[in-house]
Amino acid sequence: MTKKRHISRLFILAINLIFLCSVSSAEQVPLSGNFLSTIEDIPVAPGMTELHSEKIIFETIGGRIAEAQVVGRKTPNAVRVFYRETLPQLGWKRIRNDIYDREDEILNINVTRSGNDTLVTFMLRPKNN
Repeated sequence: MTKKRHISRLFILAINLIFLCSVSSAEQVPLSGNFLSTIEDIPVAPGMTELHSEKIIFETIGGRIAEAQVVGRKTPNAVRVFYRETLPQLGWKRIRNDIYDREDEILNINVTRSGNDTLVTFMLRPKNN
């Protein structure tokens, strides 16, 4: 793990702890204790499981390119609400429906339903690409 990512992860942990201590339980957005293995600063929504066989990561001069997937029985709307409420706490700014911007990166979240399961695909890329 690079020093920048290590510091970023510590910062995210500190922000989460501050948030959990300062917000009343009625207003609190539940944060999962799990984060994606390829995009370490993106939480896995409660009730969802990462598909470890479906991950891709590249480190480039321009930044990281990564893809990860999670699956679970949550409704697509519940998943979208979780990320719309959680990602801004982690520094992500929603720029369109399921597209987020932070520093030099763009995160695209694709949520699809298949039978009883919801599949969520996270695609991270440098902003300049």
